[in-house]
Amino acid sequence: ATLAKFNDGIITFGDSWAQRFWNRHKLCSRVVTTKMRETIPANFDMLKEKYIMLYAYFVQKHNIPRELILGCDETAVQLVPTIKKLRCKKGTRRVRVQGVGKEKSQITCGICVAGDGSLVTPVQLIFGGKTKLSHPNKGKTDPPEGMYYTHTSSHWQTPETYLKFLELAIVPYRLHKIGELGLKDDQWMLLRHDLHYSHKTSEICKYLMDNHIIP
Repeated sequence: ATLAKFNDGIITFGDSWAQRFWNRHKLCSRVVTTKMRETIPANFDMLKEKYIMLYAYFVQKHNIPRELILGCDETAVQLVPTIKKLRCKKGTRRVRVQGVGKEKSQITCGICVAGDGSLVTPVQLIFGGKTKLSHPNKGKTDPPEGMYYTHTSSHWQTPETYLKFLELAIVPYRLHKIGELGLKDDQWMLLRHDLHYSHKTSEICKYLMDNHIIP
């Protein structure tokens, strides 16, 4: 291939020129990441041991079946495809994807799965906006079966949207399961989630305890 061509005032660079440029400057192709944390906490092993001990303690104390042990999290969902690789200096540990936070190409999906592998519904889809106009078709279209739409200004979870998720998905699931399994009304459930601020406000914690859910 031609390294470079000059036509009508426009220089066109070919693949061979690009490859030589990358090699000359010691650039390589790397998969980008948005998770830029460099190290784990110094006390990670201690925190892990404490977590396992608390987990085992509550499961044993309240005889919690696996159907009532839930794992809950939020994850970004791409509406618009983005780049997967960038050129960078060889040996670079983290490659930041360009454009993060500067576009409205994502929504947040709140999802929960029980210990037996079953999906807890409805799944939560959070759009970025101040009104229902941020929902698909400006709020005129119903969500797919097993899902529901909500919104925040940033599309991230807030205490208000998390409380609604608990009301619409987690608590009804618990009531359904204790009835299905023939358990008592005061049977406890274990809900595992991360340390996002929306998960641990005083209102959220009180609501969970009032409904026999251990966070």
